[in-house]
Amino acid sequence: MKLPSQVVRQGAAFIGWGSLIATVCVTLVPIAGRPHIPTMGPDLERLTAFIVLGGAFSIAYPTRRLQILGAIIAVAITLEVAQILAPSRHGRLHDALVKVAGGLMGIMFAAICDRNKANG
Repeated sequence: MKLPSQVVRQGAAFIGWGSLIATVCVTLVPIAGRPHIPTMGPDLERLTAFIVLGGAFSIAYPTRRLQILGAIIAVAITLEVAQILAPSRHGRLHDALVKVAGGLMGIMFAAICDRNKANG
């Protein structure tokens, strides 16, 4: 059964906004309260979270990919700066770059899926 594209976009929007809220919360809680996946290091967790963000928002809003990339960059930088202000956290350029790379990967994945759908 093929889902209508509007349903897919609405689901992706729900996932994107929910993931953004979860990512902000997890990023800014004290380090002792930050959940982690034992089999993944922090960089892989960051990368994965932002792949989901970039991909979900790009599926939800396919005509706004450039704006989504700008928002991903802004969110990554803002979260790292906010961590500098949190007593038990530390913001680093490396972490922001991993987040931006993940967001870009998600956006590219969605674009490739759209291209394949259009060609096939």
